[in-house]
Amino acid sequence: MKKIFVVLIGLGFLICFSSGVFASSVSVWQGQYYTGTTFNVGTYIFNFSVYDSSSGGSICFTNTTSLTTGNWGEWRTEQSPWASCNNASKDYFLNINIAGSDMTPRRRLTVGDFLRRDVPDIQSGNLEVADNISASYFLGDGSYLTGVAGSGDINSVQGDGVYLYNGSDVGGVVLAFNESRLNVTIDVRTSGLGDNASWNESYADTKYILGISEGSLDVNSSTWWASVSSWVSGWFYSNSGVLTFNESKLNDSIDARSSFSEVDPYWSSNSSLYNSSWSTELELDWLHKELVN
Repeated sequence: MKKIFVVLIGLGFLICFSSGVFASSVSVWQGQYYTGTTFNVGTYIFNFSVYDSSSGGSICFTNTTSLTTGNWGEWRTEQSPWASCNNASKDYFLNINIAGSDMTPRRRLTVGDFLRRDVPDIQSGNLEVADNISASYFLGDGSYLTGVAGSGDINSVQGDGVYLYNGSDVGGVVLAFNESRLNVTIDVRTSGLGDNASWNESYADTKYILGISEGSLDVNSSTWWASVSSWVSGWFYSNSGVLTFNESKLNDSIDARSSFSEVDPYWSSNSSLYNSSWSTELELDWLHKELVN
């Protein structure tokens, strides 16, 4: 039986550039064709077929070509199967038939031009996808996405995000709050006051804000004004819910200040003593003059 020893150069891709156009990737397959210990030298018909299974399966690529082997039975070919064998979820296997005989087993192929994993992919030009793109999220670079169509349901922008697509605007796309997430946040923040079903009035009455009805919040007046009174030491009070200056306290303060004497009692006392002393000195001086004369 004819046997072939094939050395596959792990899909060594020939990347060609011509006038700035990126050429299709091609696979380089090469090996040696021998029978027993004899290397077959000559020209033979080679058929290369790619299957999606190691046995049986479907063919996604096949090509027949004439190759001339070297002195050691060596051969080399360049094939381009990846336009049709491009399903990343499948494994592919190469079957080689030389002169009508299959050279078993099929060789597993490892494809790298369409399957990328855990590596950065930097695209400087336009990236065009004929069908859908599935991703957990899209991360922008500070610009914005254009041409993204709203599909008419909330799944256009989905998940646990703060914003969701709202299709209520006919002919356009409206970005709206995710009410489910917003409601959860509100419930957490107001958990001490109660829940959406009922308010904990005994607790709410001690707070500045409480619920007056389902879904409605109001100021707790008694707690609020009591706190205001303590803050401003009675200078303000509630006048039918309006913060008003306490005129009685103001008037009392004005009266107290207006009754204060601007004459320093200490100075008045010293002045009286000085005046008394001054009068006595005058009298003694007059008496001295009378005695002298």
